[in-house]
Parts: sequence; structure tokens; C-alpha cells
Amino acid sequence: MTSCIYFLVIFLSVCLTVFGQKFGLEQFNLVSYTQCRFDSDCVKISKNSFCFDNDADKIGNCKCRDGFDMVSRNRTFFACLGPAGYNEACEKNMQCQLILTENAECYNLACRCKDGAHLFTDGRCYVSVLLGDFCQSDGNCWMTGDNFGTCKFGRCSCKFDREVANEDKVSCVIGRDLGELCSNDAECTLTPNTQCRVSCRCAAGFVLSRNQTTCLSAATNFFDSCEETDQCSAFLTGSICTSNKCTCPEGFHGYSNRCIKSAAIGSSCSSTEECIPEAKYSDTVQCTGGTCKCVQGMISEMLGCNRGHNFAISLVGLIISIVFCRIL
Repeated sequence: MTSCIYFLVIFLSVCLTVFGQKFGLEQFNLVSYTQCRFDSDCVKISKNSFCFDNDADKIGNCKCRDGFDMVSRNRTFFACLGPAGYNEACEKNMQCQLILTENAECYNLACRCKDGAHLFTDGRCYVSVLLGDFCQSDGNCWMTGDNFGTCKFGRCSCKFDREVANEDKVSCVIGRDLGELCSNDAECTLTPNTQCRVSCRCAAGFVLSRNQTTCLSAATNFFDSCEETDQCSAFLTGSICTSNKCTCPEGFHGYSNRCIKSAAIGSSCSSTEECIPEAKYSDTVQCTGGTCKCVQGMISEMLGCNRGHNFAISLVGLIISIVFCRIL
């Protein structure tokens, strides 16, 4: 009965080996194919092994000690491999990954972190993440000089207050406030939307807030959102911030990128822009003889030019012509 069990174990081991070789799988077996009478028979082939299931009248097989895995090489050779730490001797990636995580590999018979990964202070390998990029733990946030940042709200950032990511994203520099001297744009990132121009200033397209602590987006069109009037007047001459929208003061209207005094039909004017809100209406209303007038035959309810108005103008013109002719 014992012999049957023994041969069954050997048969299963052979089957597993053949299966693994066929499908490219690594084999980790409980016992080797190597027979033995004494522990020394096994140790001379691979340390951390012993002779298993042997006695005075029975030949055993070499087996790995607890904590070590067996890699069957052939019928006369095997190796018992245990976990290996960073820079420790290894033969298989598996040995390194047991301690260093899946981000480790066995390279030139020594464990190391894979390319794109690094060793953290806890003795494990982590994927390297740049400052500002997504992270899972502090271990991802590697910086130059074997320093580390911190994973905060899912992104790598500098550890200490007033530190900001340098332009290389693998080191930190002391941040500067608006108006303070600086050497590169990275130093100014304590305040969003800034750049370094000798000192930290608002970037193009932004204006300094009234309290001089933030940079606000400058409006480029009338009715853009705003918090302060400077946002409107930066690119829209004469515009003011009213109810969080860039508009013109009462009695003025937006024309192109500036506020123009408004003049209704029949009112005095100095330019056509005063009579119309946009250049496309210049064929409808014009400033003629110092007065805003509808162009003959043009209709625009918005501007106050309609058929009745044009008819009235035509009728008045006709009456004047008739009277003038009779006088002559």
C-alpha cells in the first residue's frame, strides 16, 4: 500500500511537470524526483532541503524545508528557493515578489525594483509617480535624493507647508506669494494662475484681485462671469461687474471690446457706434448729420426701425417735396 502511494506521488509530480512545460508554467512541487537516504544527499544539491519519507529500509525523496518553494529542474536536480529581499540573491522573480511586491524582479541573480518602480522605506517596491500625478499611497511619491512626498487626496504632493513641486516634478521648492521674488514659474504655484516675471505675478489672461492675494480670470466678452470690475475692464474698456456679469454702465452699451454711449433713433450722436450694438447693424442705422437715423428701407424692430417709421419718413419727405414744388 505504501509503495502504491509513493509511486502515485511520483506519477503526479511527473504529470505536473509535463503540464507545466507544455503550457509554460513555473512548477512548485512538494517533493523532488531526487531520491535520498540521508538529508545530506539533498543538501548537496540544494540547501534548505531534507530527505523526506525515508527510513532504514526505505528510500525517500528530497523536499524543501518550510518557507521554501521547490522548482523542479530535471530528475537529478532541483532548487529550494525562499523569499529574497532587495539586492539579495535570487533565481526567480517569484522570490523577490514575495517580499518586494509584484513591482520587483530577479535581475542578474539579485532582487531589484522593476524599471519605473523604486524601493520605499518599508522595504517594498512601488510604482514611481510624479508630483501632481495620481497615487495610491505615499510609497508612490518618489523624489530625487531618495526623498518621498505624500499622497494627498489621491495625488502626490510635497510634504511640508509652503513647499511646491519643482518644474521637474521630482523635487520640491519653497513657494512664493504674489509680489515676491522668484526664479521659475514653479515657485509661484502657491497661488493658481501665476507666473514668474522677476516676481510672482498673474499670468496672461488673469488680473490681480482687489485684496492682492489671488488671480482672477479676465473677461473677454460682455456678460462673462466676474467677481470684480477689474476682470471686466482689463480687455473690455469701460466695462463694470454688475450682478456677477460684465456689462456697461447705465446709458452705455457694449460695442466690440468697449463701452459706447448709447443713442436712440432720433437722438444726437457723434458716431454710428453710438446708435448700434454691433457692426453688423451699420447698414440699418447710421449717425447722419449728428443724429441716429434708420437707413431708408431697412427694418429692425430691435433698433426701432420698422415699416411704419420708414413710411412716416417717406410721407414727410413727399409732403416737403410737394410744398417745395408749389412754392417754386
